[in-house]
Amino acid sequence: MRRQFVALSLLFACQTLVASTSADAASVQTISNPVPNGYIKLDGNIADWLAITGYAQDTVGDGSTGAARPLDIDILQGAIAHDENFIYFLYRNAGDNMVDVASNWVFIDLDQNASTGLSSISAMGSIGTDYNLGGTGGWNAWNAAGGHAGAAAGRSVAIGDSNGSGGADFIEWSISRTAVQPGGGTFNPPTGSFNVVFGAEDTTIDTSPNNGNVDWFTYNATGVYNPGVAGDADGNGVVNTNDYLLIQANSFTIVPLGTLGDVNDSGFVDFDDFQQWKTSFPGGVAAAEAAVAALPEPASWGLALSGIGFLFAKRRKRGA
Repeated sequence: MRRQFVALSLLFACQTLVASTSADAASVQTISNPVPNGYIKLDGNIADWLAITGYAQDTVGDGSTGAARPLDIDILQGAIAHDENFIYFLYRNAGDNMVDVASNWVFIDLDQNASTGLSSISAMGSIGTDYNLGGTGGWNAWNAAGGHAGAAAGRSVAIGDSNGSGGADFIEWSISRTAVQPGGGTFNPPTGSFNVVFGAEDTTIDTSPNNGNVDWFTYNATGVYNPGVAGDADGNGVVNTNDYLLIQANSFTIVPLGTLGDVNDSGFVDFDDFQQWKTSFPGGVAAAEAAVAALPEPASWGLALSGIGFLFAKRRKRGA
């Protein structure tokens, strides 16, 4: 397998929440998104999250209720990714202009131990929250007894507008994996994984996963991103015409990072992937062109057409 963890779907694809089959509280979804160092940038732009697998989308319209902000703080979806230096969080709200208030929460059970950390807030469900992220304000840490231990270290934050409406609807955080936290230690899960609940708070609380405030998501923070063999679009370790056909089939498409023709690990299949395939082909560009010329006519015509299309789109983009 080309990646240690292959993304299962796009962040905005419809995903089915796997409910617990037991009456007991449980983790309902585990994901892992190792990315190249620095791939996620806290710039208020959601583009670098599009190829990241997100947790199941929350029900829209069940937002937290209260006199001040009825249904405005309504969770849409959360996602997490990691590289060697940081763990990244994304929180999306269904409405505008509510993500920068402290009533948006990400509750994190770093040690996966419900008996440690804070557990007195109902939205936390059955986890013991060791850390929480809250809006664009400070983030907090709690000691093992559940008492507040002060602001945690190594956190950065940005907000942005994903749909061009003019109102912020998502917030992204990065947390250093090496910064020493209050009481010692770092933000590296001791088991390699941690549990998480997303919460939106007013008088009543909206939570994700949307499973009666008892279940949670799990994130696996182990694994280092493996870029694979240059030009190898299908991940089999060999660069050949099958890789070209995959790039061609997914041209101008957002794809899970490093899959389905994304040979340059950008999350988008375009002319740059085509160029990397050609230059990585055994024997170089001339050999690649000869190999494609030997393909059945529809495929060779496809190469010519896609090459022209790639070049035209690239030039138009640069001239825009």
